[in-house]
Amino acid sequence: MRELVITNTAKEDIESISFFLESNFSNRVKTEFLLRLSEHFALIESMPFMHQVSETNPLVRRCVIHKNAAFFYQVTEELIIILAVFDTRANPNNFQF
Repeated sequence: MRELVITNTAKEDIESISFFLESNFSNRVKTEFLLRLSEHFALIESMPFMHQVSETNPLVRRCVIHKNAAFFYQVTEELIIILAVFDTRANPNNFQF
């Protein structure tokens, strides 16, 4: 089984989205987001190639967590690397891999 690694960029993204959700919605909404994210991380640990390949980089895959959130990740022989987590309502051109 591959080890799941979250980059510093992705960690910052998660913190930023969590803060936004708690500030603009509620702690419950933030918690639901973090739970969904954890569930998707667990899924890709067991099935790393289940999500679509990025249109711009065949080494990167995109996982939609929710209609408003997704993340990019890369699979190597030993690792699953979470590259970035983003709010899909933002400019999609900023999130190309």
